Amino acid sequence: MDNVCADQKTFNKAVRNAVRHLDDDDNVKNQSSKLIVALIMLTFYFWAILLAMRVTDPQHRVLHVVFALCTGPLYVLAYYLGMMDIEMK
Repeated sequence: MDNVCADQKTFNKAVRNAVRHLDDDDNVKNQSSKLIVALIMLTFYFWAILLAMRVTDPQHRVLHVVFALCTGPLYVLAYYLGMMDIEMK
């Protein structure tokens, strides 16, 4: 039978190496999730600017573009909620 760790010194070295590389997989997952979130946020900011550029009045357009740049996803949500014709009773 073949022993993986022949003595205590080899075992300690293997455990030290394993502990050192314990979170390597987490770093890769964390970086990829950050990239996905950044791309989604960039898409929302671009979408918000496109919606803000639809405003016809030039003075209000500047204000809308500033709000779109500051709030991004919230501007998109507010834009479409504002388009809904909801009566408050």
